Amino acid sequence: MFHRLTAPVAALLLLIAPLASATTITFPLDNFAYGSKIGDFYNGGYDSLNRLGVDYGISFRNETIKYTPRGAYLSGSVVMTLDADAIRAILGTDQYYITFNASGTDFDGSFAEILYDDKTIDGLWINGNGNPYCGVRPGACYFPYQSMDGYLVYAGGTSSPIRIAFHSYKLDNIEIHSLASGQVPVRPPGVISFELDRDIPEPASLALFGVGVTALLARRRKSRAPA
Repeated sequence: MFHRLTAPVAALLLLIAPLASATTITFPLDNFAYGSKIGDFYNGGYDSLNRLGVDYGISFRNETIKYTPRGAYLSGSVVMTLDADAIRAILGTDQYYITFNASGTDFDGSFAEILYDDKTIDGLWINGNGNPYCGVRPGACYFPYQSMDGYLVYAGGTSSPIRIAFHSYKLDNIEIHSLASGQVPVRPPGVISFELDRDIPEPASLALFGVGVTALLARRRKSRAPA
């Protein structure tokens, strides 16, 4: 009798355990289609393709999903809105930090504007070009944004970020990490690749495009067939 009563409860605990005991909240961009928007997908709402997501208390605005050969990234002046109470509940602490990779909107760089729940505002400089091949590979200096540096935003016990406006050219690898007592926030490594400036549709979009072209060619051949 005891086992029958606790089985449903155990199943429920297994479902909620990953969320309740999370030490990191991630936002895998490769789960979204090229050209789509995340919107409220991570705020218990829908993305631009009307897919229902999960509730992390995070919303995105002004963002567009794009792809390079390395995978998806966010383009545009992305605004990330954070529910500090929801994040604290998921991570189980009010000590956490946000990490991400980004490159500036121009050669010289740009910035991220951070609004905290105590109404203070801070800024974080985002480097521009950062091209590791400039001066090494012929012609590489003409292709900016070959790398995305790593950054972090700290949330303390008295103030937590509730809005981050990323004025960046590319944005990726956004994560929120819990911070244990005595632990030091770790800035993520930069992403360096000569392919970062090659914008391509992701495989799913390419496959759909291929199906469409095939159907179009078949219809064209049929219309040209002799009567």
